[in-house]
Amino acid sequence: MTYLCIYHLSNLVQPIRLLNHAEDIARELAAIGVGFTQQPLAERFDWTRAPADSLAEQKDWLSPLQARYPQAYVERVSIAEGDAAAAARYAKEQAEHDLAGDEWRYFLAGRARVSFHADGHVYALRCSGGDRLHIPAAVKRWFELGDQPRVAFIRLCSTALACQPQLSGNAIAASCPPFED
Repeated sequence: MTYLCIYHLSNLVQPIRLLNHAEDIARELAAIGVGFTQQPLAERFDWTRAPADSLAEQKDWLSPLQARYPQAYVERVSIAEGDAAAAARYAKEQAEHDLAGDEWRYFLAGRARVSFHADGHVYALRCSGGDRLHIPAAVKRWFELGDQPRVAFIRLCSTALACQPQLSGNAIAASCPPFED
């Protein structure tokens, strides 16, 4: 289940708003420049499926983006419980950062939390299968897997270099309650 918690910076424990309807979530995130939609998945995600097959299945979504960004970097990521190496690859993204280019994520299965720091608030989005995000360059964010990671998503960045997190040095991510699911 997808939901958005909005916290004021003065109290990162108690949300001031909790939203669980896609339209409400999309409206709140649009106000800070982040795109959100939900696209039901055609079938249940197969964790043993080759990444190339997952990407080919999503060509209707990926092709227009790849045409717009000819140098786009695309990957299918799957992190299963107990896969410490895969989870470690995203450890740097747990701190507040931004990217040099636009980023899209399409969640295929599992759960993760993407949080945004904007306008004196933290927007903590618990993502699940079917959620699509467009995060423009320079939006401050962090990505959390939780203590038992299990998530699969397609990630597209406008360029390979744009996928490299640029840490802000702000410790806000560590000040927020951990993602536990």
